Amino acid sequence: MEIKRSGALYQLRWVTRVLAVVILLLVVIGMLLPSRYHIERSIFINVPVDRASLYLGDLSAWHQWMYLPNEGEFLENDSASVVEGEPSLVIKNLDSKDGLLEIVSFGDNTVSFYVIPKADMLPVSNQLDWRAEGRGVRVSWQVDGELNAGFISPYIAFFANDIAGSNMENSLQSLKERLQ
Repeated sequence: MEIKRSGALYQLRWVTRVLAVVILLLVVIGMLLPSRYHIERSIFINVPVDRASLYLGDLSAWHQWMYLPNEGEFLENDSASVVEGEPSLVIKNLDSKDGLLEIVSFGDNTVSFYVIPKADMLPVSNQLDWRAEGRGVRVSWQVDGELNAGFISPYIAFFANDIAGSNMENSLQSLKERLQ
């Protein structure tokens, strides 16, 4: 029996082979890409550095300016809670997998903290720095993280700059509005 090169069965075989090669290439490329990401954002705020230091050093005020995606929110409390001796904020998510923001260190012009967005996710390292610049203050935010979403992690990490970066920009803009 002879198979016609223009027949539907021949075309279907050709399409499935091309799709298999494309999928294989995507998996191989994904294995070569890193699953880690680094994001930096900063904003200039026209207030004295002392005022910014007081506000950023008050963990109980963070829920007023920090943006949490997916309708997450910090649990309301009068002051920062303490988990295992470290100041922290609990992040309430709609899917009931609560996260945690835990302070690693407070400095004169820096705060280092970890964010665990949901209970089953890896911690994400964050650092806020602020310094005098002209007649105001420059607030910088750096995030370093690693994804554990299987073979799609490198692809998500590739777009993390846009995804998490916009959340950081929203938070910094809100911080600016609160301080000015």
